[in-house]
Amino acid sequence: MTEIVKASLENGIQKIHIRAEKGYHPANIQLQKGIPAEITFHRATPSNCYKEILFEEEGILEPIGVDEEKTIRFTPQELGQHEFSCGMKMQKGSYTVVEKTRKSLSLLQRFWITSIFTVPLVILMIGMSTGGISHQVLRWGTFLATTPIMLVAGGPYIQSAWASFKKHNANMDTLVALGTLVAYFYSLVALFAGLPVYFESAAFIFFFVLMGAVFEEKMRKNTSQAVEKLLDLQAKTAEVLREDNYVQVPLDQVKVGDLIRVRPGEKIAVDGVVVEGISSIDESMVTGESLPVDKTVGDTVIGSTINNSGTLVFRAEKVGSETVLAQIVDFVKKAQTSRAPIQDLTDKISGIFVPAVVILGIVTFWVWFVLLRDSVVVLGASFVSSLLYGVAVLIIACPCALGLATPTALW
Repeated sequence: MTEIVKASLENGIQKIHIRAEKGYHPANIQLQKGIPAEITFHRATPSNCYKEILFEEEGILEPIGVDEEKTIRFTPQELGQHEFSCGMKMQKGSYTVVEKTRKSLSLLQRFWITSIFTVPLVILMIGMSTGGISHQVLRWGTFLATTPIMLVAGGPYIQSAWASFKKHNANMDTLVALGTLVAYFYSLVALFAGLPVYFESAAFIFFFVLMGAVFEEKMRKNTSQAVEKLLDLQAKTAEVLREDNYVQVPLDQVKVGDLIRVRPGEKIAVDGVVVEGISSIDESMVTGESLPVDKTVGDTVIGSTINNSGTLVFRAEKVGSETVLAQIVDFVKKAQTSRAPIQDLTDKISGIFVPAVVILGIVTFWVWFVLLRDSVVVLGASFVSSLLYGVAVLIIACPCALGLATPTALW
């Protein structure tokens, strides 16, 4: 029986790694409907058969170099078994889309819950700075407001960090989870020990990181809506010359060289060259030009534009995926599924930055508590203070700027 490997759900995204070498491993995976998926392929063979990854039903074709990792992103919608393959379709795998196993909070729901509990934190901090709230109220108030945020917002990041740790990897989620957990549990101990607490640091880290994730998700949804609107522009049928008569045929039956008649007010079905008639055409939906463009014999016409005045007969030159509109849709889909160079740079930096920060935090604690112990009067610190300095390194280094600025710039 063929083994089907389920994608793991990390921070609201289905993730799975596939190795391309003498086939795909795993070759059969399971995804949940309606949840964004990230499938990372690692090409471990120089065979040219694996130089491209094809998800035909999703309209995705991506190149991949030798010993390179390529992440394919889409949101599965159609239930059942679907196919992915190399560009030559010689090596194939499958992904089975099933219903969601359980209902979980969406990214936007987690952001709004976090925002609601962040408001009392702001009020407490303002009250403390103006002298209207005592230290004791501030300490317990920040604890009560931060705990729900840790449970709702922190769960997916902690799961993602743990999954990366088991694979001996480190990403931005690792540092977010580490910084917030250390801040929260240190503050929890400090709450009962009468020491300063830093609950609000963990809460605001999650707030800003979730804000960046919401911006990124909104950008992806806007792109999907743009693709749908572009597809709606396409004509569904064409009046084609067949055996000396013009007949209505589905668009997918139009061939290069066919003569197509377009009456006033109708959409031009495919790209072609005018062979008869004079008219003006509204090309604004494709070119952005607000004024109609006059067309006569020998001029080119673009599919999905609107014929305004006269009747035209044109010869089909480009059909299917070769039309201007189809290429625009393809470019938009590629832009949606591909990653900006700055995002790849962010991931590379995180892979080095995370372990470096952890080491630096440990070194900070060790320097203050061990090396400077003999000169405690001048520079040294107690165990608690040394631990606080080490924790401060982790919290301050939490890359909220990377998590928020990158998706904000894309949005």
